[in-house]
Amino acid sequence: MSEPWNSKIYSIMITGKDGLISSSKYSVVFLKASAGAEHTRLPQEKRSIWMFKANRVYLYRDPFEIGAFSWSPDGKYLASGSHKTAFGPKREMVTLTALVRVWQACTGDMVCCYTGHSAPVIALSWSPDGTRIASGGWDHTIHIWEVGTARQLATYPCAGNVIGALAWSPDGTRILSASSTIVPMMRSPDTIQAVWEVATGELLATYRGHTDSVSTAAWSPDGAFIASAGWDTTVQIWDANTGKHHFTYSGHRIANGHRGLVYEVAWSPDGNDIASTNGDELAVWQAQTGERRLTLPLRELSVDWSPDGKYLATTGKVGHIWDAGSGELLFSFGRAATGIDTIRWSPTGGHFAYQQAEGHVNVCQVQES
Repeated sequence: MSEPWNSKIYSIMITGKDGLISSSKYSVVFLKASAGAEHTRLPQEKRSIWMFKANRVYLYRDPFEIGAFSWSPDGKYLASGSHKTAFGPKREMVTLTALVRVWQACTGDMVCCYTGHSAPVIALSWSPDGTRIASGGWDHTIHIWEVGTARQLATYPCAGNVIGALAWSPDGTRILSASSTIVPMMRSPDTIQAVWEVATGELLATYRGHTDSVSTAAWSPDGAFIASAGWDTTVQIWDANTGKHHFTYSGHRIANGHRGLVYEVAWSPDGNDIASTNGDELAVWQAQTGERRLTLPLRELSVDWSPDGKYLATTGKVGHIWDAGSGELLFSFGRAATGIDTIRWSPTGGHFAYQQAEGHVNVCQVQES
C-alpha cells in the first residue's frame, strides 16, 4: 500500500471535509489530517501559529498518468483525469487511453468512469451543485457529463485549440474555458478565452486580448468579471457577459532582465483584490485600479486565498502561509530540494493542500492557536 514520497505530482484539489488529498503520476492519496507540531522552524519572531500533521488513510492507485483532478463541492468525491500515451511510428504522440474516474475520497469506491475523450484530459471542473463535470484537454473539446451515470450531456468544440483551463461560474449557468493552438504553458499568439451557456451550449462571449498563451483564468466571486494571465506577462480583467476589456495589470517587476510568465491569479473572497505571481514576486493589487497593496519578493509559482480572506498560501521552493493584510510570514513547510508547485485552500478554510514536484500532493488540516 505504500508508495515512495518522491514520485512526480501533477495536480491537486481540496476536500471540504476533515481530510486531505495527494496525487502523484500514478496515484492519488487521501489523508486524514490532525493537529500536530510538525513544521519548519522559523525565527522566533516569525514562528507559525499554524501546525499540521497528516496521517494517510487511503491511497488511490491509477494505472495511468493523472493529468488533472478536482473535488466535488461537498468534498465527498474526487474526479481524476488519467491517460496513457506512447510514441507512434513517426515519433508522434499517440493516446492509448483517456478517461475520467469519479470515486469516493475515503474508500476509493468507484462511482462512475467517463470514457468520452480521445486525448489526455488536463482540465476538470465540477458544477456548483455537484451533479455535472466539465472536462477538456488535448482533444480540443469541452465535455459536459453527468456524475453517477457518466452520461454525456453536451460537447463544445474549441476550434482545434488545446483546453488548458476550465471553470464553472459561481451561479452554475456558464463555463469559462481558456485554450490555445498548442499545448498550454508553451508560447502561442492564438489564444482564446470563452464563456459558454451551459443550458444551450451557446457561446456567450470571447476574449482575445492576450498576445500569447494563457496559463490561468478565474471568475470573480460575483461572476461579473474574469481575470486571465499567462505568457504575455499581463493580468487582464474582462467583462464575463460581453467579453469587453476592463483593465490590464502589467505591474509585475522585471526579473533577470525580462518579465516572466504570470503563473496564477486568485481573486480575494470579497472580490476587491487579486493576487498574482510571476515566479519572481507575489503581488496583491486592487482589482479595479491596479493599485498595489502588497509585494512579496519570492519566486512563488502558486497562490490562493483562505476562504475568509485573512491568509494567503503560496508555493515555490517551499510553501508559505502569510497574513493577507500585513504580509507577515506565519508558517513555512515543505522541502526546498523538491519544490512545491501548487497550493489550494479547502472551501471550509480548515485545510490546505500542496503539490510537491517530487511526486505527492499533501492536504493538511490547520489550526489557529
